[in-house]
Amino acid sequence: MESDNSTYALRSPVGPRRPVDPGGGAAAATDAGAAAAALRLEYTSNNPTKQIDYRMVFMHCRCKSRMCIGCGPRMGFVLRMRLLAVADNFRKPALFTLTVDRENFGSCQAAHDFISSMGRIGLLMKRLGVKLWVWVLEFQQKSGDGWPHWHILVDLADCPGGKLDLKRAWNFWRDKWGIGGVDLQIKRRFRQPRHAINYITKYLIKSPKYGYPRWVLESVKAIRLVAACRKLGPLVSDGRSKPKSESDGERKPRGRRRLLVDRLAECGQKTAAMRQDIDADNETVDTSFVGSVSASVEQLAAMQQQGLLDSRIRLEEPVLDSKGDAVPVGVLQESHEAGELLDSVRESVLDSGEFARMIENVESRRTELLATADQYGKAPVGESHG
Repeated sequence: MESDNSTYALRSPVGPRRPVDPGGGAAAATDAGAAAAALRLEYTSNNPTKQIDYRMVFMHCRCKSRMCIGCGPRMGFVLRMRLLAVADNFRKPALFTLTVDRENFGSCQAAHDFISSMGRIGLLMKRLGVKLWVWVLEFQQKSGDGWPHWHILVDLADCPGGKLDLKRAWNFWRDKWGIGGVDLQIKRRFRQPRHAINYITKYLIKSPKYGYPRWVLESVKAIRLVAACRKLGPLVSDGRSKPKSESDGERKPRGRRRLLVDRLAECGQKTAAMRQDIDADNETVDTSFVGSVSASVEQLAAMQQQGLLDSRIRLEEPVLDSKGDAVPVGVLQESHEAGELLDSVRESVLDSGEFARMIENVESRRTELLATADQYGKAPVGESHG
């Protein structure tokens, strides 16, 4: 689980003296894709002249999966904006579709693994001379299992004669690799690259009616919904590089990969506490993770209203965030160490029974996701899901 990184609060009074509003509770901005309110806890002191040096906020823990009904559409919209920013690079856009011959594979997952493990889509683009491309994975329901197929936005400007060599494409995809068929669509609406980008990214912005197939939800391998050529830059990632190990050639052991359905079920059901260090001008200089609480932000807000959290926290009148949603603002009435406060919150969650309720919510959500996926076999034949 990863946490939202949009709200910060909880202040400790230290450092040079200067007047500070003893109320201290400023509006906490929630993530653009989060429908629920964020709970803000801000340190103040009986002495209003003390200066702050850090603050902490409790926020939703998010799975940040493109297949999540909450995180996915927001991430898809970000990708669309990034692609639209480089839309002019697609001088002659076309939609290229790759399908799978079901008779050649024992299962949907076997077909997907065969294609993705060898990077065959990127290899095919290279063989066809396509230098600019981006693909989006979609799942069909024709057989009730969710067979994969890929929509690929390509730029034909660099291809010989501005055309795609379909004969060569068939030779690789169907004859040599034994995967399936290809289909090149050049429609008038795709003469404009922005239209083509809006079309292909719609599969990432709108959550599919039947969710995702059970084999996808229960897969222990990561399944990518989108990928692009290197020429387009870091469009499908957050642009942050992972730090290398201090020891040459040494890698941190990877833990057991969790099932996708478990990640999706837990999204937003836990709360992360983040510490934000600030300078004398109240500017952020560093942000770090303090710990997590096994209860949702909404549960913590309800506990405050019922007087079940630390007595030094009082709930003020809700304020409105940038989306117009009510945000409960909690103000800590005296200085307290962040770790100690977090332990106090955790104990209160356990004592109140909210932890058990969180577990029930996660299990209920997991059951719902799998039940929705099972509708693939009951939907009209031929219906597809993005």
